[in-house]
Amino acid sequence: MSPGIIMGLIVALLSGVATFGGTRIYYTAQLNALRLERAQVDAARSKAFSEELQRRDAEYTKMQVKATELGQEIAEHEAQGQITKMERDDAVKRYTKGRACLAADALRVLNATSSGAGLPAVQEASSRQQDAGAPAAGASIARAGEQPEPGATDTDVALWMSDARARYAKCAKLVNTWQDWYAE
Repeated sequence: MSPGIIMGLIVALLSGVATFGGTRIYYTAQLNALRLERAQVDAARSKAFSEELQRRDAEYTKMQVKATELGQEIAEHEAQGQITKMERDDAVKRYTKGRACLAADALRVLNATSSGAGLPAVQEASSRQQDAGAPAAGASIARAGEQPEPGATDTDVALWMSDARARYAKCAKLVNTWQDWYAE
């Protein structure tokens, strides 16, 4: 081989090595830049995630505190309601006479379910009542040889009203508390 060809091959080889080295340096720099950018994005996401986690944790803690407060408020209301009901029931027992005021048939109508269960017996008793005349207050129409069923006294009715009032107050408090919970 001639020295010119050898020299051309050496120049080509050195030129290829230099080009390869330069290209390698360029792409290594690009890769490092991408890695740095990825690390910055990951750090930003991690920071955002951490901040969101802290925000949600604070919100959860706030909700736990509110739930505890509302639970205590309900418990206090219930305890006060029980005391009030007991006082009202004691007063009812003092001021009522225990007089019969609802016949057993009327009581059965009031105790019937919304589906009408219990009503046929009342209708039967009502037709007998029209045939035989009205029974004494507080007693059901008795068949021959049977004792009349007990009805409700004024005390029973007043205690029922007291219980209904207490239940309504409890329900109203629960509904109001539920509305307060979802108001925010």
